[in-house]
Amino acid sequence: MHSKFMLLLVIFVFLLLPVSFAQLNPKSISDIEVKIVKSGTISVTGLVDTLNLSLYIPQEGIKSISISPDSWNYKQDVFGNKMVVINWKNPHSLLEYKIEMIVENSAKQITQNEPIKEDPLYLKETSSIDFNDAIRKFAYPYEKTLDRAADLTIAVHDMMEYDKTMAGENKPSTWVMANKRGVCVEYTNLLAALLRVSGIPARYVVGYAYSSLDNSFTGHSWIEIPTQIDAPSASGSYSFISFDPTWLQGGYVDATHIKTASLLENNQTEVLYYLGRGNAVWNKNEDIVDIIDYTARNITDILLYSEDFAENSGGYLKAEITSDECTITDITANSCIDSDGNKMLNIYENEREIWFCNQADIYWIFDVAKSKNPYSCPVIVYDQTGAEVSKNIRIIGNEQASEIFISGPDLAGINEPFTLNAATDKDFIFFSPKFGKSNSKSWELTANIPGSYNFYLYSDGAISKKTVNVIEKKEFSLYVDAPSNITIGTFLINITATNLLNENKQATIKAEFSNQIHEETLSFLPKETKTILFNLTATEPGTKSITASIMSDSISSYSTSVYVIAPAKAWNLIEAIISFFSSIINAIAGLFS
Repeated sequence: MHSKFMLLLVIFVFLLLPVSFAQLNPKSISDIEVKIVKSGTISVTGLVDTLNLSLYIPQEGIKSISISPDSWNYKQDVFGNKMVVINWKNPHSLLEYKIEMIVENSAKQITQNEPIKEDPLYLKETSSIDFNDAIRKFAYPYEKTLDRAADLTIAVHDMMEYDKTMAGENKPSTWVMANKRGVCVEYTNLLAALLRVSGIPARYVVGYAYSSLDNSFTGHSWIEIPTQIDAPSASGSYSFISFDPTWLQGGYVDATHIKTASLLENNQTEVLYYLGRGNAVWNKNEDIVDIIDYTARNITDILLYSEDFAENSGGYLKAEITSDECTITDITANSCIDSDGNKMLNIYENEREIWFCNQADIYWIFDVAKSKNPYSCPVIVYDQTGAEVSKNIRIIGNEQASEIFISGPDLAGINEPFTLNAATDKDFIFFSPKFGKSNSKSWELTANIPGSYNFYLYSDGAISKKTVNVIEKKEFSLYVDAPSNITIGTFLINITATNLLNENKQATIKAEFSNQIHEETLSFLPKETKTILFNLTATEPGTKSITASIMSDSISSYSTSVYVIAPAKAWNLIEAIISFFSSIINAIAGLFS
């Protein structure tokens, strides 16, 4: 009796596919029809009784399928993904197989911000989606919303370096958090870990997607999040919303994302299984994806608003972006250039990445370049899905811009309320790329994620910028009480400092104003507040900044401004007499004229 044995050959597949058509913008593709060919050979030696090959196929949209050889059947894996199983009995020599499929696929999108559904399965830690303190720290404050999922998707996209040399390595999320590089597998591992520690279920998806870097389809991975809305299917299961950190998509994901499996982690396996005393070697060809047809559309519409500005001043541009979907978009504003290739408008933070549902307003401010003559500068605004619009901004004349200022702390702690104040007496635009726009001059804010946040103020041709750094642990809070208007001379400011820690601290408080520096060292009990007065001197008119800081183990600072007015001129007797007779002479001259 011949002894028999079983050999299980597992191949982890992440496909690299050839270029199949000319360059296009995949993010604009709403519907697509493709031909997918999976093929290969199996070399059999010795006596093999049965041989089975299990292969993943697209999970939806298969319009037709042709499989060779004829002996095959469908099966499902443990996650419910459909697979094709090709069967051979008493195989020998060289076996060939081929699966040809025509697949229709549509973009996935949502039209409103949906609540997230509980699903403990997709909160689990795995070998490639693992957690540590760095992961937990970055994911804090663990908000269980699609807004937070979008924020984390943007954060992963921005922090990572796409490194094609790492294809096939499948580094775990803790490694990715430390090294911040990889391909789609590493991007997806890290996002899945951040979502899961936040309490957001993250289902791992593998399949195909079109790469703008390679101008071809490639094996790809992304994330799906369950929501409480029911799926449009007979099963009555809930819907999953897609987020792709590699290509920066979320809510809306283009039609080139063709799913072959939904999993717990990157473990899509295609299996060769056989019984007998022989041996089988599987040689898998690269999968081929050819586009038959597709439909493209702009996911967003953009309207631009601005006005005329003077040279040597500042300006602003407002974009009103609308969409039928909730989506992550990357939107850019580009200035015209002069004959030497220099930008005529210096646009601050000209590229923005935002998540929005249906409508959002985006503001840019810019410095106007000097020119001998008035000019018109076309500004072009476009996003990643192909929407594009331009507006001519006219630069006319020369005008001295007014002086404005943003007052408030330069440092804040996580979840610590802080207030920024816009110092201007005219119409203004007060905004932040992160927090949006404030209609009030006094803006109360709270940040729950560490980082640097920029705030901009535009008013009457003037620009002011302020950066607030948000940190995890802050020693002191600081506030400056200063008059808004003063005349040239001396004045007082109050600096209030509070020790935020439960320990004794010694700190130096410093005030800086117009090349003057005053400082004093104080001792603080735990949670103690102290106020110190500084006497400052204003020597020239105009808007002048005051910066206060407190230095201990770390530094906290607060900046504000005062408007200095020149005192009314005191005339002496001789000047008064001269002025009197001068006015009489001018009056007589006016009569004769």
